[in-house]
Amino acid sequence: MLSKGLIRIGLPVPATAQFRIASVVDPYNCNTNPVTGLTSPTTGIASIYRRPLPATNLGFLSAIMWDGREPTLAQQAIDATLGHAQAIAAPSAPQQQQIVNFETGIFTAQLFDNKAKFFNDDGASGGPVALQKLLPGFFIGINDPLGLNPKGTPFTSKIFDLYRAWENIDESGHVARHRRSVARGEDLFNNTPISITNVGGLNDALNQPSIPGFCGTLS
Repeated sequence: MLSKGLIRIGLPVPATAQFRIASVVDPYNCNTNPVTGLTSPTTGIASIYRRPLPATNLGFLSAIMWDGREPTLAQQAIDATLGHAQAIAAPSAPQQQQIVNFETGIFTAQLFDNKAKFFNDDGASGGPVALQKLLPGFFIGINDPLGLNPKGTPFTSKIFDLYRAWENIDESGHVARHRRSVARGEDLFNNTPISITNVGGLNDALNQPSIPGFCGTLS
């Protein structure tokens, strides 16, 4: 956990599974141990490893959990309390709201760089405070490249404008030079055309082997 940031999840192989586990890489002896792992290619417990999901900026998530199985953060709180915490009763509605308020009130974003220094300086708007201010205007599909914005607003590749003020800093010196570099990176992300190929959910959905787009098309 400390060296790799991974969490082991062990789940029994379903009796109705339409697959068999023919081979495993098992350096920690979890799957090959019959007590904690598999007893055959179709029975026992299969251990898989996953990285922790985001614990901040949750108001911007389009799905909750790896597979999107939780419909809301409130429901996730209930299931986690009854499951992981092994509580005998679900949290009350006010307790659920307290949990959700806490979760959606935590924001993280890079604020400082050793070379460009503070990302909210000199007219820029990087960092968690600026990110927090964007949440009230956010909704799923806000800049959908497939034209599925619920308000009908067309897609734009010009997604970021955090460092526009740094584009033409009329200063010399180490910090100013790196701030202009950050602004150029933002401009590349917004405006560099790319040919998009072999992207599931995009090329196959549109039945187009190559789609002209930008970095923001895939974000």
